[in-house]
Amino acid sequence: MKKAYFIIIVALTLLSACAKDGDFNIINRSQHNVYYTLNNNDYVLSGMQQVTHTLTTDKEMMFSSSNRDYLIQIEGEAFVLEDGEKEVTETTITIKPGKTLKAFLNPNRASLKIINHSNKSIGSLFYKQYYADHVNTSSEQIEEDILPNSSQWFRLPACTVNFENPAYFYYKFEVRDEFGAVQYFGDESTVLNIDNQYVIEIE
Repeated sequence: MKKAYFIIIVALTLLSACAKDGDFNIINRSQHNVYYTLNNNDYVLSGMQQVTHTLTTDKEMMFSSSNRDYLIQIEGEAFVLEDGEKEVTETTITIKPGKTLKAFLNPNRASLKIINHSNKSIGSLFYKQYYADHVNTSSEQIEEDILPNSSQWFRLPACTVNFENPAYFYYKFEVRDEFGAVQYFGDESTVLNIDNQYVIEIE
């Protein structure tokens, strides 16, 4: 009788096991927006803000973990995930029941934003990096035209602000509209350190 009673208790315990929630706390330490997709929902996290998502985990059973993995796609105007020397925009997080997973997003890039106030689309953007002894020219940066009354941001390599450092450089930008008209921006003072954003407004 005692054996049967024990089996019933174990069975009830397994049946009553349920999923517990876990928290995912994202802290944006950049001055600029971070964009991410989690659980099929898109979000924008403003600079120097944080947010917490409560996520479900799997049911806890006797011989299995109750942790649950979630895929997150995430990048920022001045932040990107790194895998060695490669930039990546998605990763997997593991949520544990009753626990809080924290993600500190530290800025690691500079940024450019183009705001198009004109009635013409912007279809081309190149930048040049001026070092002490050479100049680097970028490839085409715009994949989709910047339509009138819209904007677009671009993540850029950051430079040191120390003039004597070999990694020191400044930026110049070439912007071309749909009719081929070119405008130039930037000069010797356009030195973009980590988390600096240069804003171009097209009138």
